[in-house]
Amino acid sequence: AAFFAFAMAGVLCESDSGLAAAEELAEALGLDTADGVREDRRDKYRMNVAMEAAGLATVRQRLCGSAREAADFCAELGVAADGGGETCVVKPYRGVASGDVFLARSPEEAARAAEKILGTALFGSPTGERVTEVLVQEFARGTEYAVDVVSRDGRHKAAALWRYDKRPANGAPFVYHATVLDDASAGDGRAAANYAAAALNALGVRWG
Repeated sequence: AAFFAFAMAGVLCESDSGLAAAEELAEALGLDTADGVREDRRDKYRMNVAMEAAGLATVRQRLCGSAREAADFCAELGVAADGGGETCVVKPYRGVASGDVFLARSPEEAARAAEKILGTALFGSPTGERVTEVLVQEFARGTEYAVDVVSRDGRHKAAALWRYDKRPANGAPFVYHATVLDDASAGDGRAAANYAAAALNALGVRWG
């Protein structure tokens, strides 16, 4: 009973798998801090579509329902059969961190990655859904950042900026070697923080 003596300000989610439930609960409670329920905040393909529509730079991508489709789009992205030149990324359209994320150096590698992903459990699904399509994207070269953001009524504040050091190791393409706190006030750090804020706006995130 003591719990209900306090006004509820919002619903926070500790992990990616609970994002949908947190959004739905905030809406059901009628909270002023509710941001609606949007699948494109969890679906990586739809997320890129929303950001592209908002004028943000995004990678080329396609949802592929078979290993053959994945290989064909990989080739369209300029990935050569001999493994030279460009690379592409094959991953589930819903997921977290580097789970089931593959770097394909040839269309054949893209096909093998798709075969491994298709039919696996869909991350965050409460009903036991299976992956029926894989997401194939061009590989974005450069430094990877993670931005910790606090948002209040559409105003976004970068609380911390982390620079990832990811390299191949033990047969895996993306292994965390270090995470370094970086400067978000200038240069590439400022650009990364600004992009994160624009992405939140594109996805309708105003609180959190």
